[in-house]
Amino acid sequence: YYVIDFSGMDVVKPTKGLVCEKTITLLEFNDGNIKPIAINMRDYVCDPKDKDLWLLGKFLTMVAASVHINVCEHPKLHFPMDAINAITKTALPKTHVLNKLLLPHLEMTLKLDYQVLNSPMSLLQNKWWMIFSPFGQTMESLRDLMVIGYCGIKGNPAYPKYEYPINGPKNVVGDFGVYHKAYYKDFYHFAKNIKTYIEPNDYMVTSWANYIHQEVEGFPDGCQIWQDDNFEKAIGVLLWDLTVGHAVDHKTYSEIPIEFNPIRFRCASPKTKEKEFKFNIKKSSTVIDITKWLIANRLFYKPWNVTNLTDIEYNFNDEKLDTIVKEHRASLYKTQNEMKCTNFMSVDEMPSSIQY
Repeated sequence: YYVIDFSGMDVVKPTKGLVCEKTITLLEFNDGNIKPIAINMRDYVCDPKDKDLWLLGKFLTMVAASVHINVCEHPKLHFPMDAINAITKTALPKTHVLNKLLLPHLEMTLKLDYQVLNSPMSLLQNKWWMIFSPFGQTMESLRDLMVIGYCGIKGNPAYPKYEYPINGPKNVVGDFGVYHKAYYKDFYHFAKNIKTYIEPNDYMVTSWANYIHQEVEGFPDGCQIWQDDNFEKAIGVLLWDLTVGHAVDHKTYSEIPIEFNPIRFRCASPKTKEKEFKFNIKKSSTVIDITKWLIANRLFYKPWNVTNLTDIEYNFNDEKLDTIVKEHRASLYKTQNEMKCTNFMSVDEMPSSIQY
């Protein structure tokens, strides 16, 4: 059994005419299949025997899921890496091997992330006239949920405090987890091979790690970075995040059919459990709700690459390092060809950095 806990929705406030509610869902996992079997709504529980109330509960759960993906989970792929981005560009010499490795993966991201958080035209502003903003929640409350994503909820294991994913991508059940773990291994070995061309206990890397350790919870410090395989784990997951991890999150989310992604929803649950409750699905959204989602999906969620991963020029100016790059690209294609699960994004579609 699994539990999907969206208690964070307690801080989220809907805009006028729209609805968003906290739900806690019990899932049953059996023979590779997973299905919801009960949903806690308000102070009562519904299950498939509750018919219309059960259908409404599933919709409200998907509203919460969509909101969480957007402002609670996805930002963890963006903003912690901004500290690493800025420190890399200021603490490492341009001629350093690590700087040359990371720099192509850091293009465009700082400006992009700043605009998302602070631009008056950002879709997070969610002003009434923003036809490109899909949210049905106030900007202030969405920011509150983003804070919960980083700080967690004390005593609730569904909301752990953010830590740098030093041990690789999350263990996700199913093809999605298998896919990400497979490509992470390629970036891990790429970083391991590059490490052989950096002097052990290199002063610049040690200082670089110390600076990042102070800004990003869980990132190894200047001593830890040289212990065991911490260097390749830290760099491997960083490269995975900036390329595959972030881009696949966008692509898969953009491909969710709109009927399964009701981020704007207008039907509230009854305050008490009603046996004869009737859910009028036609009142759950309007043409404007659907239009806003379709425009946002086209502009912000669908991947629009500027530079692809396979087009990167690292400018190592070293024959042996260039060979490592070629071997890394070959390993990416090998992983793609041997993938036994859903291939969520091909190697040729992967961006070089966070570009959207």
